Amino acid sequence: MKKFREKPNKELAEKYIEQGNYLWNSGMFVWKTEFILSEIKKHMETHKVILENIEKMLENVDLDQVFGEKLSNFVKDEFEKFEKISIDFGVMEHTKSVSVIPVDIDWNDVGNFKSLEDIFPRDKDRNVVQASHFEQIESEGNIVINKENDKIIATIGLENIVIVNTKDALLVCHKDKSQEVKKILNKIELNKKIKLSNRYYSKRRKIKKWK
Repeated sequence: MKKFREKPNKELAEKYIEQGNYLWNSGMFVWKTEFILSEIKKHMETHKVILENIEKMLENVDLDQVFGEKLSNFVKDEFEKFEKISIDFGVMEHTKSVSVIPVDIDWNDVGNFKSLEDIFPRDKDRNVVQASHFEQIESEGNIVINKENDKIIATIGLENIVIVNTKDALLVCHKDKSQEVKKILNKIELNKKIKLSNRYYSKRRKIKKWK
């Protein structure tokens, strides 16, 4: 492989397709643990430092006794320092030690909720429903996912809408905007941090007042 390019923009992607000498990455990687760790350390300096700290922490730990949730909690403080970056941007765009195997298979990246229409069957009104309890009136082309079995989702007159209900969040968006979920997640995370920060300073003010 001469070059790996993660998420090219629309114009560049169309250019690649027209040229015909590019392969599309399916996101399936095969590597040995030792190799990928060495590549991460080589191309991601911050990750390198954190990984080496974790390795030192585990030197005298019996992994037959400390595993699963115990192990996660043990390395949590260091693990949370990792930069949020995909392996594609962090390693694949920089490494030279890659071989590609071209294949011709059915494959779906499931990159957004809209792609679920290619995976799950639709009802007579073209709705994709992954919910135990769903009722609708004059609603067509929607995607409904409900992770709370004791809750009923009901729609009236909706078209081309995504509804995803989980224990701690409810997402409602147009199917054509489902690729922008990451934007709203980032906004939610930012608001959480602001609220936590405000609580912290409010608490400090109260403590200072009582001093």
